[in-house]
Amino acid sequence: MGEKYIDYSNDFKFYMTTKLSNPHYPPEICVKVTLLNFMVTPEGLEDQMLNTVVRIEEPNKEEQRQRNIKEFFENKNKQQATENKILKMLSEATGNILDDEVLINTLQQSKVESIEIEEKLKQQEINREQFKNLQNFYKDAAKRSANLYFAVIDLAMIEPVYQFSLEFYIDLFERSIEKAVPGRFERVKNINHCFTQTLFQNIIRSLLEKDKLSFSMLIVMRILQEEKKIITP
Repeated sequence: MGEKYIDYSNDFKFYMTTKLSNPHYPPEICVKVTLLNFMVTPEGLEDQMLNTVVRIEEPNKEEQRQRNIKEFFENKNKQQATENKILKMLSEATGNILDDEVLINTLQQSKVESIEIEEKLKQQEINREQFKNLQNFYKDAAKRSANLYFAVIDLAMIEPVYQFSLEFYIDLFERSIEKAVPGRFERVKNINHCFTQTLFQNIIRSLLEKDKLSFSMLIVMRILQEEKKIITP
């Protein structure tokens, strides 16, 4: 500690935190500590928001997607197990393989199972593509909500007391989806409008008067950046 050597327990742990959003440390620090970055990335948040809007808008499709993922990996494991079983029997076979009825019957059964699994995997791949197309329909809503989150985060650079949790933000998004004006063709547009308005109304009441215009500017800049009407460095 400092210039002195001291005894310490093997159970001793020392945690340090920083308020810096994107800190950089020299190599001599990095090799001595374990760095944990809890910052939310735009891509990760967009995926999370996309799953949220699909779960609320298309609950049956979301349940099917979850089942599809589970069945996909189960069938993959079955396929691998079948291949391993065939290889094991072939490696352990002695004499003429064609005279081993048990081996021949097992191979035939394994072939049937393998074909069935392959067909299931093809169908699941089709289902995945269909769900991907469904996600693309709501992608703009997820992109808008993820983009505006960082406008809220930027408020901390104005005043450190402006701290808003991700849970609170997602809750606003979910409520906005439920309140948005119905309509299939204008659904994403309605969600974006409702969420932008809801977010602004809920955040602005927590800000000092001097910072309200700054937050309005942050919202506008983020939207223009998302629509590629301005380019930021």
